[in-house]
Amino acid sequence: METVGSHKIHIEGRWEIRDLYLFPHRYAEIYSFLYALSTAEKSEANLFAQAFKRYPWQGGYSAVNFYDELYGAIPRQERPRIKRIEYASPGYIELGAVILLVTQIDKILTTAFKTWDKLDRIYDGIHKRYVRRRLAKINLRDRERKLSEDDLKFTVEACKELSEAIGLENPAALNKLTGDPLASLKILMAFYRRLRETVYFIHEGKVSITRGSEKQQDDTKRITRKFDLDDE
Repeated sequence: METVGSHKIHIEGRWEIRDLYLFPHRYAEIYSFLYALSTAEKSEANLFAQAFKRYPWQGGYSAVNFYDELYGAIPRQERPRIKRIEYASPGYIELGAVILLVTQIDKILTTAFKTWDKLDRIYDGIHKRYVRRRLAKINLRDRERKLSEDDLKFTVEACKELSEAIGLENPAALNKLTGDPLASLKILMAFYRRLRETVYFIHEGKVSITRGSEKQQDDTKRITRKFDLDDE
């Protein structure tokens, strides 16, 4: 069993009722993904690997079902749970969760927020080439064509580039769980979209990684790329 402890997410500003659904929901998905990666070299890896290989990734429902399955595979005592919410400005959401994972989430969110313009451009560039190569149309469960050598090279390089930009600590674990470079890329891009929606709350001043951080406010002013919330 991993070490479970308390972790505070600092909140500020005015929250709408939709925010109280969306932020915890996306946070739980990020947590579930990182938890799954952390099992790649452990005995429970097979349980999570099934989810990484189960879906066609040809539409939004794959992502929804994938993250639901990951969350359900986490032992109940290691799932993030809300211990307390203090709604104020500033306030906080106190979680009980695996400390190693929430610390990693803090690092990823901090990196993503500080380098947002660069990170989003990297994703856009990868996504455009991904669509141009018609890889989005490939059903992973019932493939009608194999990847060309050039497409395979693209998926490997794109996955490596996006993983490094996001700041994943163990990107090799993703390939180990999928056993398929294209599946890894599809899943990683879906993860990025969830990360983007979580970073949105930092950009809007609703979440602070470090309470009362003036540096975060300065970083917000430097961001030029628009944030859009996905429904996927």
